[in-house]
Amino acid sequence: MKGFVIGNGESRKDFDFNKLKYQGKIYGCNALYRDFTPDTLVVVDTGMVREITTSDYKGEVVYYDRKIKKLRMHGKYIFTFDYRGWAAGPTATWLLCTRMYHHVHDIYLLGFDFYSKNDKINNIYKDTECYRKVTDMSVLPTNWIMQFKQIFSEFRRKNFYRVQHKETDFHVPEFDLHKNYKTITYTEMLRILGGH
Repeated sequence: MKGFVIGNGESRKDFDFNKLKYQGKIYGCNALYRDFTPDTLVVVDTGMVREITTSDYKGEVVYYDRKIKKLRMHGKYIFTFDYRGWAAGPTATWLLCTRMYHHVHDIYLLGFDFYSKNDKINNIYKDTECYRKVTDMSVLPTNWIMQFKQIFSEFRRKNFYRVQHKETDFHVPEFDLHKNYKTITYTEMLRILGGH
């Protein structure tokens, strides 16, 4: 079985996520729910937690409850261990790997750019509620990179494919050291999925 994690980098703009349905489990991050309903939505940022928990969104949501410092799901505790303090993307990826451990072997990461092409914020929801302004400087990706490296190391038997328009887009040299990681294009991913 395949797994998909959808981040909110601008490289995923205009991709039809319905093409991923019935291909495997889909986990998404933060404001993705405004445009698409994944199998599981992961929310850790304070503003987004407030937004999603007061919305009428009906999908499965895993969110960080700062009062108890644990991940919660629909108001019920689903994990006995403490939340790692990670960003939504790495948390969603780790949850997918953990919950679907024996079932998902190939994980595709969409919308994880890490960098910006113009030093300004690279997020599809910039200039909207809970997000930075279009004029804000980009965020240093150091923590995101470290968190994903830990995931690649922890789940060595899984294959991780970061999907970009070109394999050279937003290159992350630190990931090249991991044998279970590869950057592929959207065209390649769709070919693997059977041309959907």
